Amino acid sequence: MKTFALSPLWCAMAMAALQVAAQPSQKLGEDYNDYFLNYVPRKLPDAEKKTTSPSKLTAIPESHSAPPPKLSTKVDVEWLQKNYAALYKKAVDDPSEVNVTALAYVQKVLVDKGTRFQQAWTKVTDADPFINENTSTPLAGAGALAVRNANYRAQSAAVAELSKFAGMVVFVDGVCRFCAMQMPPIKMLKEEFGIEALVVSLDGQRPPGYTGPIQKDNGLYRKLGLKVTPSVALVPNPKPFADGQDPNTYLIVAQGFYSADSLAKQLAYAAHRAKLLSPQVSRDLAVWDYGVTGAEDLKNLHLDIDKPESIPGALQPLMMKQFDQRGIAP
Repeated sequence: MKTFALSPLWCAMAMAALQVAAQPSQKLGEDYNDYFLNYVPRKLPDAEKKTTSPSKLTAIPESHSAPPPKLSTKVDVEWLQKNYAALYKKAVDDPSEVNVTALAYVQKVLVDKGTRFQQAWTKVTDADPFINENTSTPLAGAGALAVRNANYRAQSAAVAELSKFAGMVVFVDGVCRFCAMQMPPIKMLKEEFGIEALVVSLDGQRPPGYTGPIQKDNGLYRKLGLKVTPSVALVPNPKPFADGQDPNTYLIVAQGFYSADSLAKQLAYAAHRAKLLSPQVSRDLAVWDYGVTGAEDLKNLHLDIDKPESIPGALQPLMMKQFDQRGIAP
């Protein structure tokens, strides 16, 4: 019989294996109970604590840390809106040379951007009559004066037309200093345009210096919600009371003192807004509307900002309406 000599290492390994195999198998529920679910870290003995480096237990590898978010430094409109006010506050609170210099340089950038924008704006608007304000209202001295004169003539024509079917109710009292000052302009409008005025006194007294007819207020001042004297209301096609009821329409045109020219303007535009004037007079009063897109068109306007090239084509037909009314389509 042939025998084999076993090495000491092999024998040691075999004995270890036999010892492991001889141990009874462990069941999770029997031996561990619920410690697996309620795990509590084992506390290190003091001796082990001294030999263990705390930094190795708590350090997080740099590769796992999230990088800080990068802030945009591009100086565009959004950057200026967010940062200029902060720089200004910082410079005012702490006017050091560094803070003030930084603010001054950023302000220079802001001004330069505005200058370049204005240059581009002027180039575009000068070349396109639809968006050039000089087309609708001349900016030159002679042209601007002509527009103002045309507007003044239109106002005068409007008051003269109003005098044929409308009158004024002027509310005053006997102690109001400005009521006394208001009566001469009322008289001037009567003499120049023929528009009548009914003077109503809250206290039944005449303003100093006024000798014309006067009526005591019967509650109309309060009914119209007026706040001060003098006040002026325009009454188109005045009618007498019927069965104690007031059938008239009152358009409040002034509260407080107005000169004759200012009061004529107020009367004209109140009548214009109420559509009381003839088409020709109304068209002449709309001199400041030439070239201005209509309110209804603006209300229903839709534009695609992702297609800027489509915007002029969408707006030009609406603007053309105003120029067509003037008879000078560009």
